[in-house]
Amino acid sequence: MMFPPLSDVFFPARIHEELGIHYKERDEFARIPAVSGVYAWFYPLLITSKDLDECLDRLRQVHLYDAHKQASPILKHDKRLGWSLVTTTIEFKNPPQHISPSMQSIWKESTQDDARFDKLQRVFLRASLLMPPLYVGKARVLSERCQDHIGGASGFAKRYGSRAKELRFHSREVSDLILVTLNTSSVEEEEQDMTEGLVEKILNLVARPPYGKI
Repeated sequence: MMFPPLSDVFFPARIHEELGIHYKERDEFARIPAVSGVYAWFYPLLITSKDLDECLDRLRQVHLYDAHKQASPILKHDKRLGWSLVTTTIEFKNPPQHISPSMQSIWKESTQDDARFDKLQRVFLRASLLMPPLYVGKARVLSERCQDHIGGASGFAKRYGSRAKELRFHSREVSDLILVTLNTSSVEEEEQDMTEGLVEKILNLVARPPYGKI
C-alpha cells in the first residue's frame, strides 16, 4: 500500500490554507471559512491555580463525561440472585494523581518566577491541541455550523455548557474553547458528503470525544 509523503501533506503553504485554529480573542471566530470540512473543539489547558494538584484535578474533570447520560460515566448491571434482583453500579473516576517530589519542585519554581510562568502557560495552551477533542463534527459550511455551537444552539453546546456550569470549569461556554477546522473543499464536490462523513465517523471512533454522541 502506498501512502502520500508527509512532506507533501504537511507542506506549510498547503497546511495553512486547509487547517485553521480559531478562538474568541481578536475575533478569530470570524475567520472560520465558509467551506465544507470537519472540525474539533478542544479545552484550553489554562493554569488556573499555582497549586499543581488543584490545577490537575480541575483539568481532569473536563473529559470525565458521558454524553448519553449527560453526567459522569456510570455503568449499571442487574442480575437475579434467587428471589432478589441485585444492581451493581460502577462509577468511572480519575485515579489518584501521583506527582514526584522533583516534578513538584520544578512546578513550584516555574510558577514563582513570572517570566518562566508565562512561558509555561504558553506551552500548555499550545499543548491543548495534543489533548483528546471534546467534540468532532462535519459541515457543508464550517462557518455556519461552528457559529451554531458558539451561539449555544447545538446539542454539544448545551451539554458542554451544562457540565461546565455544574463543575465550574474555567472555560464555561463553547466560545471559550479552541476550534480546529480542516477544509475538505479540495475533494470533488460529489464526493464531499461521503468524505466528510467518513472522516467524522473515523475521528469519533478513534478519538472518542466525550461530549459527542455515537
